[in-house]
Amino acid sequence: MSKSALLIILAMIGTANADSTCPETEPHQTMLVTSASQAIKIAKISMLEISQADYLAGFEPFMAEQSNNIWHVYGSLPPDTLGGTPESKVCATTGEVLDTYHSQ
Repeated sequence: MSKSALLIILAMIGTANADSTCPETEPHQTMLVTSASQAIKIAKISMLEISQADYLAGFEPFMAEQSNNIWHVYGSLPPDTLGGTPESKVCATTGEVLDTYHSQ
């Protein structure tokens, strides 16, 4: 199974288990989501379940920042624009989407 297919499956599982938490990484364990681009791909799959693709395109580029073992993925707004963007939290340990929402 390709890594992309695995990430898609994990994102779908993560969306279904949105109430789960992100476990800490054990010393011998590697994180499944190791880059911002991976986190963004997983988050966008979840975002597409609640928003249309053309709507999400208006928030490109998406960015991701990791804090501990959780990736926070969020869209961009044009300069001097007020409002929120689609956002997701992705567990780096498991690849699960913990939450997907639109900020204010």
